[in-house]
Amino acid sequence: MNYLRVAFRNFKRQKIYSVINLSGLTLGLTCFILISLWVQHEMSYDRFHAKKDRIYRILNAIDSDGFGTSVSYALGSELKAKYPEIEESCRVWPWHRSLVRYQDKSFDEFNIYLTDPSFFAMFSFPFVKGNPETALATQNSIVLTAETARRYFGSEDPIGKVLYVAQHESDFTVTGVIRNIPSNSHLQFDMIARVELLGEDRIRRWAEWVAPSYVLLRQNAKKEVVEQKISGIYAAHLDYKPDYRPVLQPLTKVHLFAYGRPGLVKQVSVFAVIALADSKSVFSC
Repeated sequence: MNYLRVAFRNFKRQKIYSVINLSGLTLGLTCFILISLWVQHEMSYDRFHAKKDRIYRILNAIDSDGFGTSVSYALGSELKAKYPEIEESCRVWPWHRSLVRYQDKSFDEFNIYLTDPSFFAMFSFPFVKGNPETALATQNSIVLTAETARRYFGSEDPIGKVLYVAQHESDFTVTGVIRNIPSNSHLQFDMIARVELLGEDRIRRWAEWVAPSYVLLRQNAKKEVVEQKISGIYAAHLDYKPDYRPVLQPLTKVHLFAYGRPGLVKQVSVFAVIALADSKSVFSC
């Protein structure tokens, strides 16, 4: 109690100095908290997936110029078929925007993805309605996020409802609803359907780099061993000697190393140092 009395007396005697000190302490503490929360959020990307430690994005390591984040869509399925260390694979295509209509409701959708049925076996996007094992069983199946489902169907059960997707000029049957995508996911979509909509010929090409692909390694499979085994797979399917090879990037590094090399991670590191320095100055007061 005596300490409080002394502090109050000092505050009254030196009001301006005390206000400046208190304001500086408050500002410093606020900055520390905000920066720490941002750094924590950036470091948490994709860590909510149950199999995160076994999921890898495939990059093309180019001899002359770093990495390519798009790969041949023939690659993933071939890897799964030929290499026992790979349990699953899936291709992910951020599709073009499209007008989507249900009865008298229509919206211009910008986040439509295409993928393989194995997508929901690899990634942990919990289902509110439907079965993840059969949600993308047919080519004209489509899965929505909970928010997207409410936008079209309100409180109605979305399962079995039909959406018209203008980009493909086709009807799609809603077969599943998942929880809204967390903000700390590098995969952000409102609707997701089958990758075969790109065309069977296109997704079998080896020379065309289309979009990202992911693999799920089996338990105890070593990333470095797998990379060594698959290093010559392009050469085996192309009529020229490629100057690139597939490599595996851990899922939890995709956000911070978006192009296969340090990117956002530099900013996160700088702000983490600032927060640490700020904390020392604040708590030394």
